[in-house]
Amino acid sequence: MDNLENIATYVREAYFLVTGKDLTGQRLADFLYLAQRERIAICNRPLYREPITAGLHGPVFPGIDGKDGDPNVLEEGTRYTLKNTILSYKDLSDSKLEGVMVEQESWQNAQHRPGKQYDLEDIRKDAQKIRPYDHFCDMYYDEDSENLPEELREEPQP
Repeated sequence: MDNLENIATYVREAYFLVTGKDLTGQRLADFLYLAQRERIAICNRPLYREPITAGLHGPVFPGIDGKDGDPNVLEEGTRYTLKNTILSYKDLSDSKLEGVMVEQESWQNAQHRPGKQYDLEDIRKDAQKIRPYDHFCDMYYDEDSENLPEELREEPQP
């Protein structure tokens, strides 16, 4: 797993390269959550360990805005997941992105927990409801994994 500060820095930089816009605040938090959900959907393992808190309009990562990590240390598969997440959701308006966030079972359930912490199992349930698209191979991940970075390929189950 990678460090959230490194991931957030990479996401901000990659988002700017793709859109020409800064990514901060709630929109950054939304993309960090979506990347976590995407990685779980593809590999059945989380991207990062840091806890997610449910805010009024979606996920919250206290103190992540303005902190700089080192995006150069991220694994290839992590960068691949992050770029795909950006390409998948970059065109959503803030209000549509908020709608996606508050529809997540993980956000809804966290609203009723002390500390409003997301539960990883709830994120897994959210991940089971999506069909991630690979923008680089122009296909859904479940169609063919031959072109994926090794770290994203599912290991055969015994």
